[in-house]
This record gives sequence, C-alpha cells and structure tokens, in this order.
Amino acid sequence: MTLQKNAELLAVLTVKQIASEIGCCLQTVRKRIKTASTPIPEFQIGKSTVYMRSHLEKIRECICDTGPSRGRSSTSKRELRERHYEAFRLRNDDKMSYKKIATTLGYTSESGAWRAIKIEAARRTRKDITPFGKSF
Repeated sequence: MTLQKNAELLAVLTVKQIASEIGCCLQTVRKRIKTASTPIPEFQIGKSTVYMRSHLEKIRECICDTGPSRGRSSTSKRELRERHYEAFRLRNDDKMSYKKIATTLGYTSESGAWRAIKIEAARRTRKDITPFGKSF
C-alpha cells in the first residue's frame, strides 16, 4: 500500500495531510485552527499535533468558507466567490459592460470587475478545483 492509501485509512491527520487535502499551505491551516470560533480538539503524538479525521469538515469550513478573503478583509471567502460568480454571470449571460458590473456589484473600478470575471473564468477551467475555488 502506498503512503497516500495508508493516510486515508488513519483516523488522525497531521497539519501537512490537512493542507494537502484542502489545497492550502501549512501556515494557513495552523493559523485558522488556532483562531477558529469553536475550538478544534487536537492531540499530541510525540512532537506532532494531530487532528481527528471526523473534524476535517469543520476545519475545511473554517479555512475555506468563513475565513477572511484577504488579510483583515471583512468579507468571507464564500462571499467573495459569490461576488465573482455574479460578475461572471452578468458579463456572459446578460452581456453587461465592465463599468455597469462594477457599479452594480460595488467594485471601485472597472478593473476590479474585470479581475473578478477573470478569476471566475480561471476557476471554471481549472481541472483540480481546490476548496478555495469550489462551486457553491
């Protein structure tokens, strides 16, 4: 059996395994787990901190959906994805101009709307979709 298959059978996960499953860096996992609104139980095995596989969805939600989108932003990642999706939809389905999309969705400039549309288009064409770009 390979190491990956062995990891799937284990009931505990290290931070590295969580990061690889979710698709983010180790520091993000550590930071978000420490700052979670509800504490996520952890165990020490030697020098390693491990988490139960049953808590993976709670960790994923903490990292992917409810965390701030960038730095100290007041919007969550889910809200940002929804806004990008809406900009993409308005451009492709309703054939709106960038200026009108920016005004409608509250972007400060046309380039903000353009970037949102490009991000959503890239997310849709990516083969390996991470939870940061998952569809909702």
